[in-house]
Amino acid sequence: MRVNSLGFRLFSVAAIWGVIVLVIAAILLSSLYRQTVERRFERELALYLNTLVAVVEFDDTDRLASRPDLQDPRFQTFLTGWYWLIMRPTADGQSVVFPSLSLANETLAVPNATDIPYDLDFRRSFRLSDPIDQPLLAVERQILIDDRLATFLVAGSLDDVTVDVAEFERVLFLSLGLFGAGFLIGTFAVVWLGLRPLAAISRALGDIRDGRAEKLEGRFPSEIEPLAQEVNALIAANRDIVERARTHVGNLAHALKTPLSVLTNDAASSDDALAHVVRDQTAAMREQIDYYLKRARVAAASAVIGAAHPVDETLDALGRTLLKINQDRTIDLSREGENDVQFRGEKQDFEEIAGNLFENAFKWAKGRVHVSVETGLETPTHRSAFALTIEDDGPGIAPAQRETALKRGQRLDERTPGSGLGLSIVADLVALYGGSITLNESDLGGLSVQVVLPRAVSS
Repeated sequence: MRVNSLGFRLFSVAAIWGVIVLVIAAILLSSLYRQTVERRFERELALYLNTLVAVVEFDDTDRLASRPDLQDPRFQTFLTGWYWLIMRPTADGQSVVFPSLSLANETLAVPNATDIPYDLDFRRSFRLSDPIDQPLLAVERQILIDDRLATFLVAGSLDDVTVDVAEFERVLFLSLGLFGAGFLIGTFAVVWLGLRPLAAISRALGDIRDGRAEKLEGRFPSEIEPLAQEVNALIAANRDIVERARTHVGNLAHALKTPLSVLTNDAASSDDALAHVVRDQTAAMREQIDYYLKRARVAAASAVIGAAHPVDETLDALGRTLLKINQDRTIDLSREGENDVQFRGEKQDFEEIAGNLFENAFKWAKGRVHVSVETGLETPTHRSAFALTIEDDGPGIAPAQRETALKRGQRLDERTPGSGLGLSIVADLVALYGGSITLNESDLGGLSVQVVLPRAVSS
């Protein structure tokens, strides 16, 4: 997909939105799972707390009658992250603290009740750190024993929670990553399949433009079918307009040529000065009419969609014809380059271009004419093109005179028969088709004329 293509835009929007949704989902799921694990962990601590309350006993001196056993070795091993505390107020208002063996005569920094108050059940939970900075979650509760409050606290290490959450996040991110990759692949497939009809229409239009088809054919989705029908109607209307233009051009030619013929014939019967002027002017008018009507016809023909003509057919026919016409001269005609090339335009226009170039080459050649066809080029309007080059071993044209040779009616040698229109006609026709013409010195010693013309590309 190109960056500025419709498919890239659709895929990018879907991909960005999908990634955003997956990231949000990952954060929410991870947060919810962490909250769930912590609540479960808090319930586990509350269970230990209730057990501690049930098994503890005080003697007459408000000391523990015996050290409580919660049946968990983590409360017996030093600094494991699992601790319990019992705080019992004495008669003089002081507080005696009874710690678990795992505290190893260390203390826990329990927050003040004003900072984290108790709930209605005289219970609270909070986070804190043990003497070796392990993160802990603690559950604390106050219970009335012998008319005096006793505070019970059980704390457990959050490392198990962190490991559990980290494992869940690893699986979660892996799963969402695989889902995201599948989503992107599916989105790409949807966009590609959804836009395939547009690509088919683009290829079909290219076939029409290059002469391989006359209209859009095939089945299209219901959303695109009206577009295909309108395009076919536009192509048909274009052909109708061009055909009407050709008819009007022909009618105009006949309408003007008949009065000119009458004037020419009447002037031919007289030999006075006026008759000479009439003959000269009617000849000039006829030439102008032929020239501009031909330009109008070619301009209309170059706009026809789907016109194409094989180059080899015209080149072979012109070569045979001119060799016969010049059979009294020994001329070697050679050919190289690509075969099966098609000109994207009208047959008679290519015949006019190639015919004028062939005639010029044969007229000036001493003994050799070389023709070559090269593909893989572009016209100045960036259309697929081919180059037709015709060279001879004649006198050539000086660089300073080459631009003049392309102008209408300019003759560089008055001794040689001709109207001086050959190269100018070629230049006009090539320009109407969006091509280019170049005059250079030939490797044979004479003139090399290269024309670049639009090419009908075969599928």
